[in-house]
Amino acid sequence: MTAPRPSNIVRHDGKARGWAVVIKRRGRIYTKFFADGQYGKDAAFQAACIHGRTLLARLPARAKYIEHCARNTSGVVGVGRTRERSKTGIWHLYYKARWLTPEGRVIQKKFSVEKYGETEAFKFATEARQEGLRQLKAASRRPTQD
Repeated sequence: MTAPRPSNIVRHDGKARGWAVVIKRRGRIYTKFFADGQYGKDAAFQAACIHGRTLLARLPARAKYIEHCARNTSGVVGVGRTRERSKTGIWHLYYKARWLTPEGRVIQKKFSVEKYGETEAFKFATEARQEGLRQLKAASRRPTQD
């Protein structure tokens, strides 16, 4: 039985054949290509795996987007004001709350600025995110059954 291929190693079978290591950290992308012609297919994969592990050990750990990064102007992590176009082509404003489930899935809820008003939509989005984080914390405290 072989180990699963690391997610940061991808196969290229176009004009240039080989394995590439692709790692993104804090907005910067690190890539290195290992050609089949230079190493051989299996040796290129092994070299990519070794390089990937070495690079991951040197780089800082991946930040969780929902918990640590805020690229919004609302001032609340995981809550942002967004504009979306409906199927009819009309633009609508929303406040959107985002958080993670215990399985790592992203949950998002949006609240219409047109329906609730600017202040209420923001308040509802903030409360929805806080409730989602409370549920996440409660789920992580529960003992798991094997």
